[in-house]
Amino acid sequence: RIELDGIATVLRQQPGVTDAAVIADNTRILGYITGHARPDLLRGALRDVLPDYMIPSAIIALPALPVTANGKLDRKSLPAPDWDSSGPEDAAVTATERKLAALYAEVLGLQRPADRSADFFALGGDSLSAVRLSLLLEEQTGRDPGLGAVLQHPVLADLARHLDSDTMTHQDGLQPALRLANPENGQSAPPLFVIHPAGGLAWNYRHIARALQPSRMVWGLQAPGLTKPESPETLRHIALDYAHLIDSLAPEGMVHLAGWSIGGIIAVEVAVSLTQMGRDVGMTAALDAYPADVWRNEPDPDEAAALRALLAIAGFDPDAHRDLTTAGQISAFLRDSGSALGSLPEPVLAGVVRVVGHNNRLLRAHHHRFFDGTLTHLRAALDHQGKDLGAQRWSDYVADIHAYDVPYHHPEMTGPTASLAVAPILSTAMEDAEDCHGAHRPRVSARRIS
Repeated sequence: RIELDGIATVLRQQPGVTDAAVIADNTRILGYITGHARPDLLRGALRDVLPDYMIPSAIIALPALPVTANGKLDRKSLPAPDWDSSGPEDAAVTATERKLAALYAEVLGLQRPADRSADFFALGGDSLSAVRLSLLLEEQTGRDPGLGAVLQHPVLADLARHLDSDTMTHQDGLQPALRLANPENGQSAPPLFVIHPAGGLAWNYRHIARALQPSRMVWGLQAPGLTKPESPETLRHIALDYAHLIDSLAPEGMVHLAGWSIGGIIAVEVAVSLTQMGRDVGMTAALDAYPADVWRNEPDPDEAAALRALLAIAGFDPDAHRDLTTAGQISAFLRDSGSALGSLPEPVLAGVVRVVGHNNRLLRAHHHRFFDGTLTHLRAALDHQGKDLGAQRWSDYVADIHAYDVPYHHPEMTGPTASLAVAPILSTAMEDAEDCHGAHRPRVSARRIS
């Protein structure tokens, strides 16, 4: 049984939605919202909290919901979706586009072939379904683009061009810099570089990258240790390497930085290195990240703890799964739960485990340099109860702090639902930095996001 009012309640709970209504139109569920949330991103977020059969086939944004003279929802005045609004000019043209249009529909459960402008992730795709798409592509075309190709070219026409290119090579999604957003209309805006958490992968930032308004280029920086055993000896060395990588990818103008968990610690250190190189650093954001002092006296994680850190990276609570102590058990759990991490080849999974342990050891030995800039700090407000963990812990290491609470747990901070709350904060911080160019602000200004 489908409870339409329940779906509407879930829609109203999403960031940026002020009101919502849901109706059934023949065999389809239709959602209507008011507010500033993007309907295409909402469908992806709903997959976290609703079963597939309860996801609206279309979500339509309206200035206001129509009501009758009695103040009740006027269902007859709700506009019908224009299912064919894209028109024939947006239909797949080449043989590769037609193949992808059918595969997008198969993998994502669409009711008709996807348009050539369709974005795989905007239609509700995730890392796991991207793995499936890449495997089906290899099976049906004989070409192996790899997961990285889908992550970097999610728009159907772009992926088709990549597949048809004579220079196409396999992309496993593990390269040091992974393009997470490459909008045509965002090229003039300063780019955002997001830095991996302990596991070294930056795939998790895809939801935030896509939810930024206005859109801009977003690069995910990933640990070299994923593919080779040699790793830098300190977090400061890691930060310097990343600073030079950023300088090569964006040689001019302002750059923005953000990182979740240990990625936030590295982001602050990268900001120091870039500043010393004479680069203009705009926003530096730490997503539920705290200085190394907080963790210095904690014991180094053993192999079992490093393995369980994969669960946090995948969005699970590691403390709830202390019975999982081997790589085989963790891998099986991740596969059975539908996580993309469970689909990684064994050598790659071993690389993630290696990077987790290495980064945690480096964290405990790290000593911060002072960053003469503003830190935008986002705290996971549903965690750290009874602990003195907040933006103020950074006061000795940064000049200014803008502090925000977001109502999520630490493992959820870069997930599809939380990203709809996190992305507007980052977008505003980047625009403020671009407008002010380092103008002085109050030392700490806290705003709660509900």
